[in-house]
Amino acid sequence: MSYSPNDSINELTPEIDLVVDEYGNYYQVKEIRQEKDRLHYIMLDHFLNDWSFSIIPNTIEKEFSRKHIGYYFNEILEGHITKLKQSNRRLFSILELKQEGIIVEFIDLTISLRNK
Repeated sequence: MSYSPNDSINELTPEIDLVVDEYGNYYQVKEIRQEKDRLHYIMLDHFLNDWSFSIIPNTIEKEFSRKHIGYYFNEILEGHITKLKQSNRRLFSILELKQEGIIVEFIDLTISLRNK
């Protein structure tokens, strides 16, 4: 599966694109809001947090048995980055978003702990 290229920060797409911070952490685009075809708000979720609440398929048990689950998540992340690059989708940084005046928010990683 490939995606169409994105030539502009205004073409970020939820559940497809990733955004990177200055430390090399990747975030999945979860929500965007636009006004007049211009991105003005974005909600991000840390990629590993997003995947940590997924059900692990039985098909990977043998390949990753006796390994830390992070290896599986990293393989998914590396595969997704490769797919984006092969599709000529640019990975924008959080700094670039903020420099464009876009409101950047993050999904709270601890919200499930507070709701118990």
